[in-house]
Amino acid sequence: MSQYNTELISKMTTPLSTEGNLALAPKVAAGDLEARRQMIEGNMPLVVSKVSAYIRDFPEYGYLRDDLTSVGFMGLVAAVNLMAEKRCGVTAPVEYIGVAVASRLGQFAEAEPMIRIPHGTQWTATANGKRIKAMQPSGILPETCLCNGNDSLFEMRDLIASCCCRQEERTYVAMREAGYSLQEIADAIGMSLASTYRMKEGLYQRTLAKAELRHIKKGSK
Repeated sequence: MSQYNTELISKMTTPLSTEGNLALAPKVAAGDLEARRQMIEGNMPLVVSKVSAYIRDFPEYGYLRDDLTSVGFMGLVAAVNLMAEKRCGVTAPVEYIGVAVASRLGQFAEAEPMIRIPHGTQWTATANGKRIKAMQPSGILPETCLCNGNDSLFEMRDLIASCCCRQEERTYVAMREAGYSLQEIADAIGMSLASTYRMKEGLYQRTLAKAELRHIKKGSK
């Protein structure tokens, strides 16, 4: 699926309004297959919009637009299926679907290698017993970076703390250092997983930017 195709989907499929989603939700929860189909198709433009917004926030994942769109569609289908099975999100279907899609996008992008290994190259390497491990984006969290001694470790912690703009970020840093998962942190601070992921990315970007500035200042002396 190309970017052209994702744009074509948004043009060919009529977006389902909030009122339309609310009208379909009880039918979907009751097992109406036609209502399920209408809700999935009607929210495909929402997925395309969510992917575009995600890439605007994180342009480094722009090359994954097609994959992100596919993952978003799977999140849409899963959300509607849960609505039918467990009546989740019936009172606020648009918000429920939006959070489900955003969560899938964040999970996929966080786990996706920034550098892909061509299939033929990987097959040859594996055949020779030397399988190539792709590099991961943000594979090393700032608070667990290898440092030269305790002084450097404490300096890194102080740097991260100085970049926290609100209590939720400070709680995130403390819980992350204690080994809690992103989902556990999201539950603790009362935010969705997608919002917590975005908060984390923003904090890390500020930390990296400030670390680079500090490095330049030290090198200029």
